[in-house]
Amino acid sequence: YFYPEMITMVITAEGVQIFEWDNMASLSKVIAENTRLMPFDEIKEKFAQHLFYAAAAQDENVERSADVKETYVVDKVCLTAYYSEAYGNPKNAWVVPAWLFTYDYYRTVEGKERFVAKVSTMIHAIDGGYIQLIYGN
Repeated sequence: YFYPEMITMVITAEGVQIFEWDNMASLSKVIAENTRLMPFDEIKEKFAQHLFYAAAAQDENVERSADVKETYVVDKVCLTAYYSEAYGNPKNAWVVPAWLFTYDYYRTVEGKERFVAKVSTMIHAIDGGYIQLIYGN
């Protein structure tokens, strides 16, 4: 995978003690200027569709009773950018605009609600596609 840029700083009362910039990117060329983003109302719909399809796929693998309820409480939405490997050239990457939704996921079974996880989902800001987040070292 393409490693994202990472800045590490250690600051004390005396000032900056450590400043490291790992995996520094450099501009190779601009592919598109002033790209038009999808309207946010359509992005919200794509996000809701992703949650619906993810829950439906999970239902196929798990037998559920009718009294199971899932709740998603969105607490943060921000427009950001992500690195995507350039097709055919994994040493290069594209920086692509995306919406990041962070939410709490709850499941209620037999009337008892429990917190399951804090989840982040990324939606492509140009075409509304789901972007799989890759967590690693």
